[in-house]
Amino acid sequence: MREEILRTAIYSSGQYMHDAVNYAKNSLLEFYQLFLNAVVLVDSLGEKMNDIEYHVSNTANYNIKGGTKVLKSA
Repeated sequence: MREEILRTAIYSSGQYMHDAVNYAKNSLLEFYQLFLNAVVLVDSLGEKMNDIEYHVSNTANYNIKGGTKVLKSA
């Protein structure tokens, strides 16, 4: 009877550890996926910022006063 209780306790303890390891593994995989998504997002935002910077720097090439006059006359 004692051996049976001991076996059950060892099995339960082992099962608990197995479940804990699986939970930790799944949590790490989820964190890794979140990190990869953040990398893609930051990269995408970097490209958008470069586009905005390019367009802002090129606005000096346009005749804004002339455009304003045209709009006022329209």
